[in-house]
Amino acid sequence: MKNKNNIKIFLSGFIFCLIITNTIVFGESIKKSISVEFRNIKLVIDGVERITKDEPFLYNDKAYVPLRLVSESLGKDVTWDGKNNKIYIGITKEQAENGYDIKSSDDKTQISLLPGWKEDDNTNIDAKLTVRNKDAYIMIIQEDKSSFSDDTSIDDYTNIIKEHMLSKAKNPSISESNNLLVNGYNSKQFEFVAEISNYKLTYLVTIIETPTSFYQVIGWTTQDVFEKNKDMLNKIVQTFKELQ
Repeated sequence: MKNKNNIKIFLSGFIFCLIITNTIVFGESIKKSISVEFRNIKLVIDGVERITKDEPFLYNDKAYVPLRLVSESLGKDVTWDGKNNKIYIGITKEQAENGYDIKSSDDKTQISLLPGWKEDDNTNIDAKLTVRNKDAYIMIIQEDKSSFSDDTSIDDYTNIIKEHMLSKAKNPSISESNNLLVNGYNSKQFEFVAEISNYKLTYLVTIIETPTSFYQVIGWTTQDVFEKNKDMLNKIVQTFKELQ
């Protein structure tokens, strides 16, 4: 069984960069002339020097680089919403407003995200996918049934996960497991409350059994906002699909 000693909590990666063309800054119909310094700055992304027609420059001791080049080099699309003066990095305006389907890193599973949700790049080492909104997270962890004895049932696997979670947390409590169907798959669901890394958290854990795998679909947030997020977490869990 894979090592799940580290459930990663509330970590996010951010890329912050601005694009300013030559010496004019545009914003809300205001134009301002500024003085910038060009030093023939080279842009190196993941160890590879990138050539750009828009040369990076310094302004107030900060380096400014072409946003589109950096974002797309890191696998993030860039779209411009001129009507609202917004730049979208990663998901588009339509996806942000309407939600969208997202696949796991191995292309074997999929969930449908609600508006305001997006992929979280700082994922647990065992997770195939981690997504979040401003309050809550969901991750998917997959294990092959072949890693367990042939007679391991979903009840057995659920108990293994419960025992593991109880052993790793401070002041834990755990609910009884409820039976449910997730997109036609036999599933178990329970709530887990604990203090982890000085956060008081509540987890909504759904164990899903498919013909070849056990999945943990783990949603969590802080205890004070769990109840208002619980229905939303369940809505996303119910969209789970195994693609292969």
